[in-house]
Amino acid sequence: MSPLPSYTLLALSLGGIFAAGGTVGYFVGKRPVPTTDPVISTIGTTNNTSPQQWADQAFENLAGDLKLTGIQRSKMRPFLLAAADRVFMERDRALFQMHLRLLEVHDTLARESNLDTPQQKRLKQSRDKLKASISARFADILRDNPGAVPEL
Repeated sequence: MSPLPSYTLLALSLGGIFAAGGTVGYFVGKRPVPTTDPVISTIGTTNNTSPQQWADQAFENLAGDLKLTGIQRSKMRPFLLAAADRVFMERDRALFQMHLRLLEVHDTLARESNLDTPQQKRLKQSRDKLKASISARFADILRDNPGAVPEL
């Protein structure tokens, strides 16, 4: 029997590798998916969630997950209430900064994008709408820091 040419040996080797990969892929794909996912608790800071609600939710999640004693619970609650206020304050400041960046984008587009007159008008309307939204949504920040932000 004569030895196989090198290209035939290469083709057979690659075919074996592909067949093995396909077989493994088939059996991995047929494996049952676990029906119970690990519980992942999330704590959101959506607009309709207050710091108090956030702290209560965080407290309940931690108390249940960590199986806290009464003494531990009493020490944790004030910390979470203070943390909630800071979390929401920082979130609002970050969102405010993002909105100010959007105003900068509007200004840059108005100066540098060669828009025709109708486009400039629509961009100005969009900017005015954004300014009104910022003034309404971040009234507390604007009131508390009148000189710290650009004139809207």
